[in-house]
Amino acid sequence: MVSLDALSERFARFAETSATRSPLYARLAGAAAADHDIVALLHHAPEPQQLPVLLLAAVHDLLLRGAGPQLAAHYPNLTSSPVGGDPFPAFRAFCRTHGADIVATIGTRHTQTNEVGRCALFLPALAGVGDAEGPLAHVDVGASAGLNLLLPRFHYRYEPGGSVGGPSPVTLHCATRRGPPIPPAMPTISASIGLDLAPVDVHDDDAVRWLEACVWPDQPDRFERLVAAITLAREVGVDVRPGGAVDDLAGVVTEAAAAGHPVITTSWVLNYLTGAQRLPASSPNWIAWARRWISPGWPPRARRRPPGCRSRRGPARNAPCWPRPAGAPASARCAGWRPPTRTATGCTGPTPRFHEDDSATHPQSSS
Repeated sequence: MVSLDALSERFARFAETSATRSPLYARLAGAAAADHDIVALLHHAPEPQQLPVLLLAAVHDLLLRGAGPQLAAHYPNLTSSPVGGDPFPAFRAFCRTHGADIVATIGTRHTQTNEVGRCALFLPALAGVGDAEGPLAHVDVGASAGLNLLLPRFHYRYEPGGSVGGPSPVTLHCATRRGPPIPPAMPTISASIGLDLAPVDVHDDDAVRWLEACVWPDQPDRFERLVAAITLAREVGVDVRPGGAVDDLAGVVTEAAAAGHPVITTSWVLNYLTGAQRLPASSPNWIAWARRWISPGWPPRARRRPPGCRSRRGPARNAPCWPRPAGAPASARCAGWRPPTRTATGCTGPTPRFHEDDSATHPQSSS
C-alpha cells in the first residue's frame, strides 16, 4: 500500500505542476496534501490510479450531479461568477459529507478524456495524406467516446490561416506559426471507425458525465467544447468498437480500407505500447500523439524503420511531428511549421514538420 506521506507528496507535486493551468485544482491539491483524511480516500482506488486527479474528478462528478452548491460556486465551469476566497474549507466539508460516494467512484473509475481540440492538429496532416492518396478511411485508436471521429464535422479557425469546414456547433480555434499548410477544404473521409478497450457510450448519461468530470474546471472552454461534441455525436452517431491496438486493429483497418486509404490516429495510446508493438504491420498512415510526437507516416519511436524507408535518422526525426507542450496534453493551441531538415526518401506520409507550442498566449478552442 502506498503510504499517506507518499500520497501527500503526490498532491504537493500536482499543486506545483498545475498552478498555471488550473489555479483552483492547485489550491485544492496544495491544501489537501496536509490533510491525511482527504489523502487517505485514495487508498480506496486501485494502486495505479491513486492520483490526485482521480479524487478531484470524483468530486467534480458529484458536483455535476447537483451536490455541494457551496463548493460548486468556486468552479469556473459551473458558474459564470466564481466566488473568491479559499475553496478548501468547502472542499474538505464536501469530502467529509460525501466520502462514501467518493470512495465508490474512485474504486471503480479511472481518469478518461476525449479531447477534440487535438483535431485541429490532425487536420493538416490528414489533408496532406488525402492529397496524396484520395478518399480516406479514418481509424481512431483509443477513441474513448469517438468524438475525434467527428473531425470533418467541426469548424476550424486557424489564426493566421483561415477557416476550414463549418458551420458546426463545435468551433476549434488554433493559432499558427511559420505558415503551416492549412488545407483550403476538408479532406474526403469515406469511413470513420473508433477502437477502444472500454468505449464510452455517448447515450450513457453516467459515462458522459464522467468524461465531463475529468475536464479541469479552470478550462470552461474545453468543458463547453466537450459538451457540444457529445451533443453532436448523439445526433449523428459514431462507430466505436471494443478492442485494442495490438490484437484488434488489423481487422478494423482491413474493413475500413474498403472505403478509402486507411489513416490511423491516436492521441495517447502509444505511450502504453512497446516499440515493437508500435510498428504497423502494413502501410496505412499513422497520425499519433505519443509523448512528444505526432507523426503522420508511422507510429513514433518505433525500433525499426518501415519497409522502404532509407533514412538513417529514424522516423521521429523525419516524419511530420508536433512536440507536446510542457505539462499534460490538453487543447490544441498553436500549430507551428518547421521545414524538415532531411527528406525521408521512400517513407510514407508527407514530409512537413509541425510544432505544437503553448508557451505564449494563443486563442483557446471553444464550442
